[in-house]
Amino acid sequence: MVEIEHVSRNGKNRHLFRQLARDTCGEVFDVPEEDQAVFAYAQKHGQKVLIGVASYRLALQTMLEPGNIFLSPYYHVLTFLFVKRDWQGLGHGSAIVKDIERRMAKHDASRHVRIESAAKAVPFFQALEYKVAGDIVESICSGSPLFRELHRMEKLPSS
Repeated sequence: MVEIEHVSRNGKNRHLFRQLARDTCGEVFDVPEEDQAVFAYAQKHGQKVLIGVASYRLALQTMLEPGNIFLSPYYHVLTFLFVKRDWQGLGHGSAIVKDIERRMAKHDASRHVRIESAAKAVPFFQALEYKVAGDIVESICSGSPLFRELHRMEKLPSS
């Protein structure tokens, strides 16, 4: 069972976030300044261990039109999701995403959730009902081949 905590964006939590991102994909990512952070914990040999991190941005409710930017503040955005390799494929990533989606829906249930996903994670997000929603974006800034191509995806609000 995974325990999910919404944590503040302080120096200690940012360090843990960056460390888990680096351990998972080989590249350092930080919680974006306007985002909220989520930590996922599980029990291993009676110890509480950090097994995943995520960050997300809630839709800006004062924005009435989305404009033409894919990750516009009009939408909810899941910015990062990392789960340690040994804990992948056990439903922990899905639990993190579903927890975040519940918070997003509570904030504004009418807005889509958007992501730019690594190619490797597209099937994971499709299993969570995300659909491809645009062109593949080539990232020239990423040092990791994992993030060279980002697939734009979105999940429509539940009806």
